[in-house]
Amino acid sequence: VYTEEAFDAETDDNFFEIGASGAIYGRPFLRMLALQRPVGSSADDQLDGWRIRQLGADTYLVTYTLKAKGRVTRRTTIWRKNEEKGWHALFRQGTEVQDS
Repeated sequence: VYTEEAFDAETDDNFFEIGASGAIYGRPFLRMLALQRPVGSSADDQLDGWRIRQLGADTYLVTYTLKAKGRVTRRTTIWRKNEEKGWHALFRQGTEVQDS
């Protein structure tokens, strides 16, 4: 569950996502969704298969598998660290795994 402050601190101003459906979502929409998520709504989600790859001096690609609400998706997030914001997400993509 996000607070406004946490979401803003953890995402770049130009953050966006390509969802598992292929739709592109901008930061304002994703922020609204994150703030509306009920407490405990992701308690049963399973995340595994974490991998981290360095892309640049302060930029990393993080991949993992998410099992949630009856489907499996592979997730990719690009994170960057800077002196002002610390670690923040630039981009995220979800791809649904078929026959899982």
